[in-house]
This record gives sequence, structure tokens and C-alpha cells, in this order.
Amino acid sequence: RHLCTTGCNIPIFVAGHDPIVPITRPNPDFTWHNLYDKDDVLGWPLGPLSEAYADLVRDIPVRAGGGILGRLLTSWNPLSHGGYWTNRSVLEDVARAVRG
Repeated sequence: RHLCTTGCNIPIFVAGHDPIVPITRPNPDFTWHNLYDKDDVLGWPLGPLSEAYADLVRDIPVRAGGGILGRLLTSWNPLSHGGYWTNRSVLEDVARAVRG
């Protein structure tokens, strides 16, 4: 029912394809949240890939890396790729999806 991707690097692998098409929506209730940090060189928004991706995926920008230390050391650089699961907004989004 719900797919959540963090630091998704799909754009790296599909950039050479024409057209770029996502998975088929498996059911009408399906949602896909893609959480990404603009400073994460491995994590990208998916909506800009194609109109089909834009219709399927909700891109959610976050600041990966939790707490004050995480913000100082990782949230502003590529190390942010490892910080999604310590980010409160990421955890809250995933928890909401699990609760339904």
C-alpha cells in the first residue's frame, strides 16, 4: 500500500532511458513517498524524471542527520546519505505510513 524511499538513487540508473517510466501503480490506494536531502549526492527527487513519476511519487525534502551534532557534521554534505534513519521527520513519515 505504501512505498517509502530514502536517499533514492533511481535517477542515476534511468537517466539514459527514453522514456523514463516508473512502476505501475499496483492499486488505487498506493502511495510513494520519496524522502531526500538536497545535499545528498546519492538521494534525488523523482518527480522531475518524467510526468509519470511526478504523478506517482510525492518528493519530500528533508535535512538528513539527526540532532545538533548530526546537523553540524553531516546534514550539509554527502555524509547526509547515512542520516535518514536518525531524522525525526523521516521517522514520523514512515510511522504514519505503517499506522495507515
